[in-house]
Amino acid sequence: MEELVILFLFSITLHNLEEALWLPTWSHHASKFHKPVEKNEFYFAVIIITSLAYLSTFFYLLFPNSSLAKYILIGFLGSM
Repeated sequence: MEELVILFLFSITLHNLEEALWLPTWSHHASKFHKPVEKNEFYFAVIIITSLAYLSTFFYLLFPNSSLAKYILIGFLGSM
């Protein structure tokens, strides 16, 4: 199971880096129905979400029998 959570961390980091590079520019041309995303606010959100993913993963690795840690990690896995 530890190998899978390490793969999860790699995946979410790679995904968030990719979005941080391309999404702010893309959002300015995407649609007239939403507000364009500025780089700084998106970078802040990506850093917070990625940090929470790492925190929840380390919390699960430290306390593998905690059902709360499992539910939080499963929530991040589901959102990914």
